[in-house]
Amino acid sequence: MSVKITGTHQGHRKRLKSRFLNSGLKDFEDHNIMELLLFYAVPYKDTNELAHRIIDRFGSIEKAFDADFEKLCEVEGVGENIATLIKLVPEISKFYLNLKKQEPASFRTTEDIAAFLQEQYLFDNRECFSILCLDNSGGFLGFEKMQTGTANMTEVSIIKAIEIAVRNNAACVVICHNHPGGTLEPSSEDIITTRRLLDAFKAVSIRVMDHMIVTKKSYLSLINTRQYGSLFGK
Repeated sequence: MSVKITGTHQGHRKRLKSRFLNSGLKDFEDHNIMELLLFYAVPYKDTNELAHRIIDRFGSIEKAFDADFEKLCEVEGVGENIATLIKLVPEISKFYLNLKKQEPASFRTTEDIAAFLQEQYLFDNRECFSILCLDNSGGFLGFEKMQTGTANMTEVSIIKAIEIAVRNNAACVVICHNHPGGTLEPSSEDIITTRRLLDAFKAVSIRVMDHMIVTKKSYLSLINTRQYGSLFGK
């Protein structure tokens, strides 16, 4: 049975809200953040126990936000409204950051490109293939995510990749995808896809600068590293 709000719980809510408004989320534990969020889906009941259940089920607030909607609904006390609210947080964050973000004028180093890509993939917990379009001086022309959720990179559409580059008048491109699991090791499909795209872009006189694999904390320059470059004639 759910516990209704009493004077004690009302005071707790007020204190938690005031703490957030005064100091942001500094020093909040994961369950405190989740509890604060749940106030707005469960306005008249104590949410502390439910917040703990959600965090205990997934291990962290980050993993709770990344969890599938259906998995969230499996937690006792979590219905569609709460699961929707939890899934809404990273999507609103992504939307807000995109509104605030200014596209870079140009890229000077591989590290610049990697930092940009990591930002683009910040909230993606599924593998996603993208094309970064540049001019001959490394000037930014466009960035498009073209395929999400595939486990087999050989399924990437070469025609669509070329269309994106041509539409953006690209002189060169960086092909890229993320590895949400955190490993940078390229799969055999990654190697095959890279070879196919190199051939395809060469046929239309567009230079492929690199195929970059990124995680939240690191990146791999697939074409331009000693370890893998020889696979592509580098």
